[in-house]
Amino acid sequence: MDTNDRQAIVDLISQYSYSYDENDMEKFASLFDKDAIVSIAANEISVGNFIKAAAMRRTMHAKEGIQTKHYQTNTVITEAKEDTVWAKTMFLVVYQHPDKPGPDIVKSGIYHDEFRKIGESWKFLKRAIDLDHSPTKAK
Repeated sequence: MDTNDRQAIVDLISQYSYSYDENDMEKFASLFDKDAIVSIAANEISVGNFIKAAAMRRTMHAKEGIQTKHYQTNTVITEAKEDTVWAKTMFLVVYQHPDKPGPDIVKSGIYHDEFRKIGESWKFLKRAIDLDHSPTKAK
C-alpha cells in the first residue's frame, strides 16, 4: 500500500468525525460504500439504517444544544490487499452540554474497519464498533 492510499484512508477516518460532529449527513453518508455494513456490539445493520439513526441522533442533540466530538486516534493498518484494507482505530466520544463547563465522556472503544477502493476513492465497507463497556466484543 502506498503512502497516498494510506493518507486517503486516514483522511476518510477523520472525515467520519468531522462530518458527523458538524451535522453534515450528506458528507457522512458519502464516506460509505452503498453496500456497507455497520456493526455495533456484534449487531449488524445496513449503512442506510445506520445513517438514518445517526441523522436522528444529531437532530436530537442539536435541539438539546449538545455538541458532539468524535476523537479517533492510533490507527493501525492490520492488513492490506490491492483494493481492500483493514484497520483498527481507538475512539472517544464526548458531549458538550450547554449548561456544563466541560464535556462528558459518553463512549470509548475501537473501530474495526474494512475499506474498499472504488475508482480513486476509499470508502468504508464495514465499520465494527467495539465499545469498551460492551459485553460482546466485535471481531
